[in-house]
Amino acid sequence: MALNIRHIGFLTPGNFSNDNPFEGIDATLNLIAFGEQLGFDSARVRQRHLESGIGTAAVFLSAASQRTSTIQLGSAVIQIGYESPFRLAEDLSMVDVLSRGRLNVGLSAGVPPHAAIPGPLVHDGDWQSHDLGHGRIRTLRGPSAGRLSR
Repeated sequence: MALNIRHIGFLTPGNFSNDNPFEGIDATLNLIAFGEQLGFDSARVRQRHLESGIGTAAVFLSAASQRTSTIQLGSAVIQIGYESPFRLAEDLSMVDVLSRGRLNVGLSAGVPPHAAIPGPLVHDGDWQSHDLGHGRIRTLRGPSAGRLSR
C-alpha cells in the first residue's frame, strides 16, 4: 500500500510568558509564516483560557492572515461552551474575509474544562442551564451566521 498524503499541517499552542506576552505571540506568528515558506498546507492554533496561550483564536488568526498568503489557518479547537455563537460567527467571518477564504474552524462541544471558573462570567450567572453542546454549534452555523460577513 502506497502512502498518499496530500496535505500536511502543524499545530502550535501559541505559548507565551506572562512577563512578555508579545514576544511569544509574535514568535508564534513568525512560526506560521515560516511554515508557509517551508510549504506546509495548514497551521492550527489551540485556543486556551486561563493559561498563558492564545485566548482568542479569531483575533490571533486575523493577525496571522496578514503575515501569510497561502497557508490554511485554523483553530484546534475553540470550546463552544465559552463562546457566544453569534459573536463567534461574526469574528470568524471577519477572519475568513481577511484570510481570503483560508480559515478552517475546529470546535468542541460539551462542558469545557474549568467551566466553573469563567462560566458565571461568560453566561451572566447560571451557566449550568445553558446548552454547551452541539446545539450551540448549530446556532453558530445557523441561517444568520452565513449572512454575517456579507
